[in-house]
Amino acid sequence: GGEDDDQNLGEIDVGRSAEELKKFLPNEEEVYKNLIERALSEKDYINAFSLCQEAIIKFPGFGFAYAVLGYTYLNIQPIDREQALTALEKAIVTEEYPLGDGYTYYLLGRLYRGQGRRDEARLALEKGINRYQKINYGA
Repeated sequence: GGEDDDQNLGEIDVGRSAEELKKFLPNEEEVYKNLIERALSEKDYINAFSLCQEAIIKFPGFGFAYAVLGYTYLNIQPIDREQALTALEKAIVTEEYPLGDGYTYYLLGRLYRGQGRRDEARLALEKGINRYQKINYGA
């Protein structure tokens, strides 16, 4: 029986098998997203920061990673508001709602307000609130 088993292995279409497997496996961006979310839930901002940097190198259009990177700049001492602002602005250029909700805009609004950029702060905060209401209340 052992020889028959070996012959059957040669008949597997490896390309098709890989495609079938991909349907069940998360893509690499999803893997990073899960790892980053776990680091955040553990308040491990240094690890989240490193994972975001790694993810951005591999996936330059990964808005979620830019948004979380911005958030980590506000949670690692010393706080770096300039770098946070740069990362958050890049996040919303990449994806309109990189975290799914309006939190990116809330953070931007707070940073703009801190710089005295009142109009930009108001617009960002309004956009964040509108998104939050739409998601949570269907408004």
